[in-house]
Amino acid sequence: MRAGRGLVPTPRLRDQVRELVEQASGVFRSQEVELSSLAREFNIRTNDIFMVCYGGRLVDLVRRQAPNVMLRFVPEIEGDDDAVRAGQVDLVIGASARMLPELKRQGLFMSRFIGLARTDHPIFSESINAERFAAFDQISVSRRGLARG
Repeated sequence: MRAGRGLVPTPRLRDQVRELVEQASGVFRSQEVELSSLAREFNIRTNDIFMVCYGGRLVDLVRRQAPNVMLRFVPEIEGDDDAVRAGQVDLVIGASARMLPELKRQGLFMSRFIGLARTDHPIFSESINAERFAAFDQISVSRRGLARG
């Protein structure tokens, strides 16, 4: 049925859709998986910092618990936000601002940024806030060559 500029299901169709959605969600509910017999490859998109800090430990853990699983780490590519939807990537670990609405996300941890300056730098003459910090020259390192982000 029309409702304003859009469409809404009729009561009969709404019940059928609800039943269909419940059946579909049952397919995606967590099921007990025997890790030791799981044989699969997973493509994980992550940045190099995560890879350096956690990649080795993740591979060791998977090797012990799921010896027939292969993890393939693939780099972040600017503008390739549909890789999960297209089935090219199974898991994304990163800080992407753009998330597709059908993807489930979970926070893993928060990171802190630390500023470094020489001991006699004038920034230390008063308390440091964002405005004072931004007033001084900065060095910026960008994996993607972006000036911001």
